Amino acid sequence: MRDGPAFFVGAGIACLLLLPAPVSAQRSHDPCSAEKEREDSYPPIVLHDLKFDGKLAIPESDLQEFISDVMQRKLYADPEWFDRIAEEARGLWQSRGYFKVLMDDPEPQIFSIDSAGHHAFLTIRVNEGPRYRLKDIHFRKGDFAESNLETADARPALRKKRSSPDQNPVSANLRLAFPDEELRRLVPLQDGDILRVDQIREGLDALKKLYGAYGYINLVVIPNTEVNDEKRTVSITMELDEGKPFRIGRVESQNHDPALDRAFQQAFPSGTLFSNDAWEAGIKTLLPTFLAQQASLRKDEANGTVDITIDTRTCALPDR
Repeated sequence: MRDGPAFFVGAGIACLLLLPAPVSAQRSHDPCSAEKEREDSYPPIVLHDLKFDGKLAIPESDLQEFISDVMQRKLYADPEWFDRIAEEARGLWQSRGYFKVLMDDPEPQIFSIDSAGHHAFLTIRVNEGPRYRLKDIHFRKGDFAESNLETADARPALRKKRSSPDQNPVSANLRLAFPDEELRRLVPLQDGDILRVDQIREGLDALKKLYGAYGYINLVVIPNTEVNDEKRTVSITMELDEGKPFRIGRVESQNHDPALDRAFQQAFPSGTLFSNDAWEAGIKTLLPTFLAQQASLRKDEANGTVDITIDTRTCALPDR
């Protein structure tokens, strides 16, 4: 299977927010448009102070860097502005091993309102809990075709690992496209290291790159955890719904320049494995930025193909 394209790919993988409590799947949205909607609908928040209360062991420098970043942002007084900050702070602690950290009832205090906006203080009580280490990571095949995930970018729930004698992660891995050892090398954490959620995410990015390079553009990964509170360790089993590898189907290129048509046909030969990164790199190489929107993709799930259409006939190409 190593006859794939030279470009790497970003496969469609479910993004993961590793929280001790389950997180409901939610429809993905454009964060830029959400920010614009808040700007149009709510007055600004002028945050004068952000304070974390509790017995804290996290390095002060990390905390001050986080506070400084939040204080420099544009904030708006929608009902969830302080909860978003608390959730982001939870990620800060989880990326330093505090896997079960709790952010207890953020307390915003609006002390003044004027033409500049709502002037506020924000206090967040933190229960760090102990630091956890990674015990091990395994990979096994999963099938989430009937799951309630609404999109490939929905956030799956972090689930407790199921225990069953016929679900050995090593033997199950024989059904995966890549060996367990190769997948494990993609996660920068070693067994016994402090559990850092940000490095788990790095591993997930590497997973989608690897799978996407061989056409697995529907890849979904769901993490199951097994927590040992006595030993303060966490075992992670990644369930992978690989889907099937997609290949390039029809390539329709209609442009002013016949040489450009030939270049597209050569860059995206029908029948070869499709990759998102190869597609994006090819478009950037062959088309000016203002023409990139004239290229479109259509995925045929039944046949496992991606059809490509590029039509720039209605656009004026720059002089060569």
